[in-house]
Amino acid sequence: MGNQKETQKNPQYKYASTREKLCFGIGAIGKDAICNLVGAFLMLYFTDTLYLAPAFVGVLFFVARIWDAINDPMMGMIVDNTHTRFGKFRIWLVIGTLVNSVVFVLLFHSFNLSGTALYVYVSVMYILYGMTYTIMDVPYWSWLPNLTNDPHEREKVSVIPRFFASLAGFSVATFGLYIINYLNKIAGESNLYAEKGYTLFAIIIAVIFIVTIGITVFNVKEESTLGISAEKTSLKQAFQVIVKNENAYYNDEEGELVRMNDTIYTDSGGEFVSQMMRDGWVDTKKLIFNDIDGEANGGTFKSDSVCMKDMESKQIKKGDGNWYLGTYEYNMEIKLSKEDK
Repeated sequence: MGNQKETQKNPQYKYASTREKLCFGIGAIGKDAICNLVGAFLMLYFTDTLYLAPAFVGVLFFVARIWDAINDPMMGMIVDNTHTRFGKFRIWLVIGTLVNSVVFVLLFHSFNLSGTALYVYVSVMYILYGMTYTIMDVPYWSWLPNLTNDPHEREKVSVIPRFFASLAGFSVATFGLYIINYLNKIAGESNLYAEKGYTLFAIIIAVIFIVTIGITVFNVKEESTLGISAEKTSLKQAFQVIVKNENAYYNDEEGELVRMNDTIYTDSGGEFVSQMMRDGWVDTKKLIFNDIDGEANGGTFKSDSVCMKDMESKQIKKGDGNWYLGTYEYNMEIKLSKEDK
């Protein structure tokens, strides 16, 4: 059976082994456990344990989100321009995980500070938490589409880390408060929401985080990026991606970023290829027809568009019965009208 499955793989694509897929997915357990402890309980910790002003906490969270929108593309640019013998994802994943683990634990430990010192400390640690999490999170999810350049295989691979991430998030959100209370009881705290329980739980999750990411780092292959000449991504280009499209990009078969939205543009021959067609999405797709040569070839013509649901379709390759629905050919005759002078 193993040989039979292997022969079904397209030799022009590279594939990750089952072991690599699982090990990559396991890495999402720790990182999403950290993310969900912060998302579900940090505000409660700030307001009900440290007794910070709720208004201050709200402003802090708002400012942090704005800063995240700035440093996320910066980290993407750094990763894209990294060239080491370890690759460009692994090295930042290790650095981000180790630094973020320390900052994460410190975020849930106040060193008995109070007053202005506590407010300053909490602000700095929360901003640092977001920045160090980005150092780890951006290369992790950027690594995913590089595990295979087969677009259909990517769909199957992406399910694995999402499953482990959901499992970790559900576990922390559901049982987190019970664990914190239990740890406070063990520590002899009469207040079940005391800081010690949060700190101990943060340490436990940080250890899980390091172990699970370690499983990913040591078991998933990544090619060296030394000596690879590639066009460098500038900070300006990174921000242009955000302005033009809010994360609505995917990697095509060559690993290039391709915009994913409800409009597809054909080439000059009227043809297009999309790897993002899914059942339920096709009806929202459009083809846009533009006159690109101005007055040449008969004058200027008005732009027009057509929804794919209105086009004649023909299946030319059957799906696999799972995610891959097959290859389709769409046809329609379009005649553009001349611009009014």
